Formats: sequence, structure tokens, C-alpha cells
Amino acid sequence: MNLLISKLSLIILLLSSYIIAQAQYKYDYWWQFGHHSFSGDTRFGGTYFDFRERPAVIHPQNIEMNFVSAALSMCDKDGNFIFASNGCWIANADQMLMINGDSINTGIIRSSWCEGTFEAMPYPYDIIGLPLTDDSIKYYIIHGNIDIPREISAGVRLPLYKSVVEIKNNESRVLEKNIPIQTDTLSTLFVNACKHSDNKSWWIITHEYKTNKFYLQLIDSIGNIQAPLDQIIGDTLNHGGIGNGLFSPDGKKFAHFDGGYSPFSLYDFDRNTGRLSNYKKILVDSVMVGSISFSSNSRYLYLIMLHKIIQYDTYADDIQASAEVIAYYDGYLEDSIFQANFYQSQLAPDCKIYISSTASSKYLHVINYPDRKGTACDFIQRGVKLSRWNSGTMPYYPNYRLGTPYENQCDTLTSTSFMPIVRRGEAIVYPNPVRDKINIMYNPVGDESKKMEISIINMQGISVKKEAFDTHDYQWHVDVGEFPPGLYVLVISDRKGIRVMDKVVKQ
Repeated sequence: MNLLISKLSLIILLLSSYIIAQAQYKYDYWWQFGHHSFSGDTRFGGTYFDFRERPAVIHPQNIEMNFVSAALSMCDKDGNFIFASNGCWIANADQMLMINGDSINTGIIRSSWCEGTFEAMPYPYDIIGLPLTDDSIKYYIIHGNIDIPREISAGVRLPLYKSVVEIKNNESRVLEKNIPIQTDTLSTLFVNACKHSDNKSWWIITHEYKTNKFYLQLIDSIGNIQAPLDQIIGDTLNHGGIGNGLFSPDGKKFAHFDGGYSPFSLYDFDRNTGRLSNYKKILVDSVMVGSISFSSNSRYLYLIMLHKIIQYDTYADDIQASAEVIAYYDGYLEDSIFQANFYQSQLAPDCKIYISSTASSKYLHVINYPDRKGTACDFIQRGVKLSRWNSGTMPYYPNYRLGTPYENQCDTLTSTSFMPIVRRGEAIVYPNPVRDKINIMYNPVGDESKKMEISIINMQGISVKKEAFDTHDYQWHVDVGEFPPGLYVLVISDRKGIRVMDKVVKQ
């Protein structure tokens, strides 16, 4: 009996640990986009993604804060939204100005952008949020102060700042802001963070302007910041455009892309010492604007350029030779004006990579299976339809789950368990045009019947195919290979009537 009780206690303990693991480390589960919510133009406004739901959902929202590239949306460990910043000011959980949350950053760029038309900072990958501990009431915001000194022709970050947010007794306030933690002239391309091997402290990496010098600073779990370590390695970072730097999810690699120059760089990273090593230079076509993202298993590195996306296998002996183009921009224009091209990117909690465009667009692109080689990664242009226009914004997050029981969520929760973001009551139908099999992803609004019916109707009004599916499946596949080429209408309905109607082109 005692042995049985011991075994039951162990099972309960393991289950409790699993539940705790599932309930924590969700600091990146809420993403915000959009601008000019109260303009009166229905194309503008805010949008947020909620990754606490499966599949994740999109909600429209009217908020005071505008986002134009720079974006931080922070959650607590359970995924509840707690604050946001666009590099100009900090909003609380009610989307209003936090106590002492005004006037983040300083200088000419801040004045022209934060007090100008967009009321938001324009540089991506320049602001991140760090919880000091899992049960901490304090969060560090690390942000770069962009300016254009007279003696330097290109925009650079001068000091690196920290601001400190405290959330206590349902009230949030900024305790400190714009406190310099580095005073050198730094490149604007990135501020990145990776957990130390103790899984409590954080490494912050930056790069000196127009040199090959990196700086790494350690922030411990109580907020003490050590003097920066410097390291000379790699080639000079020229800063010719907009790119980014990025740690791999497993914390073993660091890559940076200097927009405007042909090579991008890959290093091994030691989480214990904060040292880079094994420098590799990868040559690519020159491009002024772009970004890089790692797959969730840290193997594949995606270079996102304006008009194409390239996948590299970092496990290959010759990484340069492993390059494979997975997509070319198809030329789609939003409102027949704005290019829905490829710009900022971010690996999401659902294990997919989402990609924004440089100009106003109501779509994001998505790589559904980043851990798969080549075109099997299933890139979909405009695979996510937003509630409102987004102007380039994509939040940046470090891997908060590194070194935790939740670290390998994408190893156990495969891409087939997570659907692309679909707004409630709407569907994604792809590929379209289609040759053989069409995929349908539908997010129910909650009042549907358990059984849904999909009908495909030709232009003569004749139903050429009907199939029934369970609503809890979210994803369905319909074989249309035998259909003659032409235009069809796809209808999703239940006993209450039609839920979704969409056009499908059969090639």
C-alpha cells in the first residue's frame, strides 16, 4: 500500500510539474500591431494576436499606441498582457499611459517620429523586454536611443538604455527610464538577449558602429548589470540598411544580417562565457532591407529579403551551398499601391515564422513548418489576414523558455498541432489557384454544429462535391484533382446556414 501511495504521489508530482511548465514562460503570447485607431478610416486601427488559444486568434482593437516597426508587447508568465511600448512611451494593461511611462528615448529621431505623424519609433529589433525572474514584479526594457550625430552621416544608436517597469498590487509604473547601460556609438541593427547557462541571468549583445567589435553585458536575476565584455571577431559591420541580429532558440548560435551588404554572419555562442566563435561568412545578393529567423529546432536559418526568402542549413558542412530559395514575392499590391513584400520576421509560440511587409498591408506571410527542409517548410504568402493595416511591425522576443521544462515545446507540439492564425468565423483556403488538393483551415466562432459541410459549386450553380467534417479538427483537405479547370465557389455551412464562402481557381 505504501508503495502504491508513493507511486501515486510521484505521478501527481510529475503531472503538477507538467501543468506548471505549461502555465509558465508565456511572456511572448500577445502580439500587437497597427496604428491610428481613431482616424475614422476602417483600414486603420489596432490588432492583437492571442497565442493562448489554439489555434491562435486575431482580434481588432482600438488603442492609443501606434506601432511602426519598433514594438514590444509583454505578458506575464501565464500569457496575460501587462504592458507595451513603441519606443516612444509605455502603455499599461489597459492600453493607457503607464505611470511615468512617457518620453522613452531621447534625441532628434525620437522628436521627429514620436511627435510626428506616426507617433512611434521606426527602427525594428531595437526594444526587448526581460522578466528578471519568473515570480518577479519587475521587468527590464532594454532599448536603443537612435539619433543622427552631425559627425556621422548614417543613423546610429548612441547609448543603450534600460527602463524598469514594476507591476504591483494591480498597478504598474515605470520606476526608472532612459538609464544608460552602454555609452559607445552602437549600430542600429539589433539589441538581442539570450539566457546565461544558469538560466536566470541574461546576456545582452550589441555591436559597435562600423567596426568588428561586439559587446556582451550580463544582467543577473536581481537586475545588476555588469560592465560590457568586448570581443573583436568577424568582419566590419557597415550598417548599410536595415537588418537584425538573432540568437538561435537553443542559444548555441548567433547570426546577424547587415542590410545593404552582401555577407551575413553566423557564430557559435557560449552561454556560459558570453563568447562568440567559429565565424562563418555567408554571401548573398545585396539588399538594403531584410531580416533573419531561425527555425524552432535551431537548424534552419531563413534570410528574408524584400523579394525572396532563402533557407540555409546550419548543420551542413557548406552552409553557403545549402542555400535554397523557398519563395519569391508574387508582386501583390495592397490597395494597388503598397507592396506586400517580405520584411521583419519572428518565430512565434506556435512554432511558425510570421513575416511582415515594409508598407501598409492587411496580411502577414507565414512559414508553417520552419523545421522542414526546403519548400516542405510550407511558406504561404499572405497566409494571415489581419483585422487592420500593419505598417511593417513585427515584435521581437528572445527565447524565454530556454532552460525551462517548456524549452522544447516545438519538439513535442508539432506544427500539425498548431494552425496558422485565422480570425474567428473565417477560413484560410490554400493553395489558390489549386491543382490537386485544397487545404481549408477554419476557426469556429463557438456556436456551430459539431458537423460542418463543405460544398464546392461550379459556375453553373451545380454542387460538384460535398464532404462533412468535425469542427474540432480545424483543418480539412479536399481532393479536387478530377475537376476541370475553372472558377468554383467553396461554401462552409452547418444547420444554421452558410458560415464561409470563398472563390477557388482550379488550374
